Amino acid sequence: MAGGCPLRQIIMTGEGDVDALFCLVGMLAGAGIAHSFNLAGSPAGVALNGQVAIVAGIVVTSGIGYAFREKLTITVEG
Repeated sequence: MAGGCPLRQIIMTGEGDVDALFCLVGMLAGAGIAHSFNLAGSPAGVALNGQVAIVAGIVVTSGIGYAFREKLTITVEG
């Protein structure tokens, strides 16, 4: 979705791609937030906050997908 792996975003930022810069800043901000709220995993495993965040993310994205799904219409010719 972002056009490549994080390393590619860093390289593209160095080449002057502003979209890659915003993608890189977003990744850094997301990592900072994840570590600040104890959402990131460690060798000891994922903390309870991280597990709750994953379940909440799955519920929210499933709700969005359900709300904006296209209705399936089947027509039978015959």
